[in-house]
Amino acid sequence: MMRTVLCALLGLGVVAAVPDYFANRELLKVTGDDFDGKLIFLQALWRHGDRTPTQQFPTDKNVWPQGLGQLTVTGMKDHLILGEKLRQRYVNTVPFVSKRYVSSEIYVHSTDVNRTLTSAISNMIGFYRDAEAEKDFPSDSRWPQGFVPVPVHTEDFHRDFMGNVDRPCPRTKALLNLLRESPQYKKLVEEHAQNTSLSM
Repeated sequence: MMRTVLCALLGLGVVAAVPDYFANRELLKVTGDDFDGKLIFLQALWRHGDRTPTQQFPTDKNVWPQGLGQLTVTGMKDHLILGEKLRQRYVNTVPFVSKRYVSSEIYVHSTDVNRTLTSAISNMIGFYRDAEAEKDFPSDSRWPQGFVPVPVHTEDFHRDFMGNVDRPCPRTKALLNLLRESPQYKKLVEEHAQNTSLSM
């Protein structure tokens, strides 16, 4: 039991350190100094930022005012920083996208889940952070200062065959059924139920 608790605590420490590690890390260089090509298309893909748990242990006393599985303030900040880094690279360093939002230059797509939609919005806030009043957003005291609304497109979760990892797939279902019959899986489920009072 002590080993399990120690592993869990070490795991939590690693998970807690991951967002800071990535938020403060420099983007990798994509071209050499002698690169003479031309960037013609860019596709970036990322997961949501830091979120609240998707479920709770029955004995967990923590309260999550945003609800379970929602983006946290830390997650919003991480995506703001990522948006700033992407702007630095693709607006300033390798001029590929205009400084101002131009709808024909950028298309943002997200899965239809609150945390991913909010991550995309937070990312675009960082990407278009140098906006100008009356050019990019209304100069009105009621408008969030500097906020440029960039449309985030989505697909119904049950029809999203790219972003929905839980979509029906006969091969995945067969492999999961095979896994559930293994002695290792059954042992893990039993230990999980004993330690957490939750069933899998």
